[in-house]
Amino acid sequence: MVSYGREPAFSRKAHAAEAARMTWMDIYVIFGIPAVVLTIACAAVRLNEWDIDRHRPPAE
Repeated sequence: MVSYGREPAFSRKAHAAEAARMTWMDIYVIFGIPAVVLTIACAAVRLNEWDIDRHRPPAE
């Protein structure tokens, strides 16, 4: 598509909305994936500690 001069306002708004959607998606990826990984890692550590404590002989 050939563009002459300035783009119409509705086109600029559409581009801004699309850029904002990408920004939110980037935020979800940047913060969401590490949050899930950290949650799983913490749960694994807690379950491991619980399992070790469960098999430990009682203190005298």
